[in-house]
Amino acid sequence: MPAVGEGFNVAVTGSTHDEKGMRFTQDGMVHRRMVGSLNAKIFDHLSDIVETECYNIEDCDVGIVSFGCASRSVYEAIERAEGTGVRVGHVRLKTIWPFPESDVRRLAERASKIIVPEMNLGQVSGEVERISRRNVVKLNKIGGGDLITPEEILEAIMDGK
Repeated sequence: MPAVGEGFNVAVTGSTHDEKGMRFTQDGMVHRRMVGSLNAKIFDHLSDIVETECYNIEDCDVGIVSFGCASRSVYEAIERAEGTGVRVGHVRLKTIWPFPESDVRRLAERASKIIVPEMNLGQVSGEVERISRRNVVKLNKIGGGDLITPEEILEAIMDGK
């Protein structure tokens, strides 16, 4: 494999192309048709693209939807909560887009509340609210090396119990 800057030049662009593969961005109709076609191709193959890890989503009192580094703290918080008799379901997102609507919907059917710990401003919790059609408990932190702890997640799980 050549090092960066050596070997072949490859054109990378966000532009769309026409049906013959020619770059063509001046015609709005062509652009809309091609973007629509690409989007349809993705949504026709959701089962091949979307990947989650689900735990106890069919029999839970509280649900958690997590992704990334926050998921490590979720595992420990679930273990502690279950030690007190609280049944916790968990959907760990391995892909964020397309959003795994069916797994989140299944979790929402059983859980009395859903917690979304995330290391950002709450973008995923908005999607969870949209899919579940309920308010979610947003547990957010932003950078600085300060991660969401198992204790913080456990506190959110136990709140109201």
